[in-house]
Order: sequence, then C-alpha cells, then structure tokens
Amino acid sequence: MTRQLAAVAAEADRPNMIFVHRDTDREGPAARRTKIAVAAAEKSVLEPVVPVIPVRHLEAWLLLSEGEIRRAVGRPRGSVPLSLPSLRETEEKDCKTILRRALVEAGETSGRRRQKASTDAAFSAYRKVLLERLDIDGPVRELPSWRALEADIRTAVSRLMSA
Repeated sequence: MTRQLAAVAAEADRPNMIFVHRDTDREGPAARRTKIAVAAAEKSVLEPVVPVIPVRHLEAWLLLSEGEIRRAVGRPRGSVPLSLPSLRETEEKDCKTILRRALVEAGETSGRRRQKASTDAAFSAYRKVLLERLDIDGPVRELPSWRALEADIRTAVSRLMSA
C-alpha cells in the first residue's frame, strides 16, 4: 500500500482524492484505517485519502442480491438454493467462500462446466460483473462498512470543497 501511495504522490497529474481498498481480514476496521492514514502521512500524500474497508471481504457487499448472482452466471431464472447469509449476518461470514460457492451453484452446471465455473478466473470475472452491477442504493446501504465508506467520502469531499 505504501508503494502505491508513493507512486500516486509522485505523479505529475495527481488525483483530487485517493481511494485505498483494504479488507479487514483479521484486523478490525479501526486498525486498517490507522494503517492507511499512517501510510499516507509517511508518503506526504496531501490529497484526501478515503479508506474502502468492506469489513472482512469486499464480497460481503456482493452477497446481498441473489438475483444479481444468478444473472451474473447467466441463469436469472435458476432455482437451486444458494444459502446466502442474511443481511445481518453478512459481515460476520467468510464472504469470499460463500460467494464462490453461490456462483458455482447458481450456474446449475455439472462436470467440466462446473469445474470451469469453479476456477479463480471465473470467480474474478463474475465478481467484476457483480461489482459493476452493485446497487449502491440497495441493501448494501444498511451495512455498517458501506455507511462508513459513505461517511468517509462525504468527509473527503467536504475537505476538497473547503480547500
């Protein structure tokens, strides 16, 4: 992260705002925020730095729409149960594993097609589609990590406006 911030700080055409994505993994959001702030200070980054911390994994934000998961794999009318966590449980689970399994199940395939759908490349492609389709006005707004992101963006924009 420090190297990336240094690269941004060295660019001639610097951005107005920098978003730094870090999952919490085993650390809490506060520890990640501190690490991001320290790294920005060490590299003398003057632009507002917005921490993007989706609690355990970014995939937590992608588990909230069963319909979008089914559409991402091309089976919008699928009926196989996906066993997704409730909104309240989402940020407490191993979301990456749950999403990977749900995408494979939603595809309703077997044999080689199922193996292909289980690859890291397929997972990355499906995740990209889900991120592009993320309904930022939908259920994700109820997650504490999303609300924190929105608050951080408001703070950064406010800082830009007052500069």
